[in-house]
Amino acid sequence: VGTPYDEPNEECIGCASCANICPTGNIIYKDEEYKRFIWGREFKFLRCEECGENIIPKEQFLFIKNKGGFDDDYFLKCDKCKRIESVKIMARVVEMGK
Repeated sequence: VGTPYDEPNEECIGCASCANICPTGNIIYKDEEYKRFIWGREFKFLRCEECGENIIPKEQFLFIKNKGGFDDDYFLKCDKCKRIESVKIMARVVEMGK
């Protein structure tokens, strides 16, 4: 499995969905510290402003942003940090109710 003539795929947004659903496991991607490599391209990750965890490739963010449905700041924090923030907010609400 590969791109035509093994050329980088310019349509790829680096989400790795193709690799995750490939029934043969022949679509390979590699995540390094702050980058993903797939289809002959390199994608830089957006990183959580709280903990520094990789969130999604920048190109994937831009694709989602252009399609609508998420605020621009939705991907500033990873899911774990969002949950922690939600727990802290709920703890304040509970404390206020006492």
